[in-house]
Amino acid sequence: MWKIAATFWKMNKLKESKRLYEVSVKLHPENLELIGQYAAVLFETGEHAPAVKLLKNLTARDSECQSEGVWRNFASILGRLGKHDEAIKLLLRCLEGLESVTNNSVSEINVRKGKIKCQLGKHKRDLSILFSRRNKIEEANTLWNQSLQDLEEGSSLNPGDKDCPITLKQMTNQNTST
Repeated sequence: MWKIAATFWKMNKLKESKRLYEVSVKLHPENLELIGQYAAVLFETGEHAPAVKLLKNLTARDSECQSEGVWRNFASILGRLGKHDEAIKLLLRCLEGLESVTNNSVSEINVRKGKIKCQLGKHKRDLSILFSRRNKIEEANTLWNQSLQDLEEGSSLNPGDKDCPITLKQMTNQNTST
């Protein structure tokens, strides 16, 4: 049923998607990915506070970042709320959690770390831009350089990701043109 809910979400039929997710969550209360998707639908329907509360609960239950997609979705939502510093802290906690994971292959963990590093780099870039606009140039430059480093590492850890290297190239070009 939740696959149908996801299809409705992709079709931008949020009301139908939300209804199906609500039923699915009741049937599968331990499925963190499912609950994370439901939280994303809540956010998209304007229910920001319940979505954030649900995602905080999920990440607290997933200390090893096994459901890294939930963590990345939560960070995206925090970013959309303008809370890039919280998103960065959340992603760093997820990376720490992945350090203790032992039931996955090294390559699988590296891909997951790469996805997180790439998103971390984007949040640091966005926060750097905000600091720059506030004339906090030193902080902005530090975050910008950290962002480049995270994007480079993310690209290296997850070579299948096409977006991370593009973002890195855009930032590098922007950096050399200013």
